[in-house]
Amino acid sequence: MNNIENEVEQVSVTQSHELGRLLVYHKNYLVSITHTEIAVCMLHNRSIRIITTSDQVFTTPRSLNEIETKLGNRDFFRINRNCIIAYKSISHIEPYFGNRLVILLRNKVLNKVIVSRPRVQAFKIWLGE
Repeated sequence: MNNIENEVEQVSVTQSHELGRLLVYHKNYLVSITHTEIAVCMLHNRSIRIITTSDQVFTTPRSLNEIETKLGNRDFFRINRNCIIAYKSISHIEPYFGNRLVILLRNKVLNKVIVSRPRVQAFKIWLGE
């Protein structure tokens, strides 16, 4: 029976990944959003917040690791242990002290984030340096 349950779980995860949707909470109801709507995923006060390109804020019970796996690394990058950003949400990038980078974002909810020192090189490669 466990094999069947594992296979069903694998199929549902694969299908949801192919559909490019993520189930999130908004107040007292569930909303399904597409990956193209996501600008930033971040840890805030022990909950994961998802900020959309239209500046809506949702929460999800998933961990950042789960979200990172689901979103993939083509359009999204985990810039530090608390934040994943979408490529399209980047306005511009500035050098920051300690060999880090500051990313200025296009949304109004969160306007800047810092790339941690260990991830700067990988971030530059992801951008196409």
